[in-house]
Amino acid sequence: MYLPEEKVYITAKGHVFKKGEYVLIGMGSDQGGKYQYISTRSVAVGAIPLNGGWKGSKFQIKDILVSGNKKNGYIPILKLGGGNLANYFSTIDAAIESGEILLPEDSTWKPVPAEMTSVADEIRKLKALLDEGVITQLEFETQKKKLLNKQ
Repeated sequence: MYLPEEKVYITAKGHVFKKGEYVLIGMGSDQGGKYQYISTRSVAVGAIPLNGGWKGSKFQIKDILVSGNKKNGYIPILKLGGGNLANYFSTIDAAIESGEILLPEDSTWKPVPAEMTSVADEIRKLKALLDEGVITQLEFETQKKKLLNKQ
């Protein structure tokens, strides 16, 4: 689940990725040790995969993007910085499945509490009310902040 206003992505297994936090890089899943799901571009055409040898490195999440369209579906993508000038892009779910992004026990990611789904639903409901003109922007922001602070 992607929450664009908060720059948060929650995987199906409940791991939360937030802009500004760090991910731990695992092994490249390609036969040559290169990374199939971490590259220099967010699109497959012309993307240069990250070379092997980054295992154990921490990359900061600079942004969370979404690629795709309504017809073919959307794919969440992490924009990562590894301490150099280059940006790297990773399809989150595929990188986790392949072991290119690790989810260590001591990371800041925690399983999503059961009420998180209802919090996201409540925020969507508030957004619909805002869009319909039933509540003001200030009321929306106030209620959203209250919901997010309950977590």
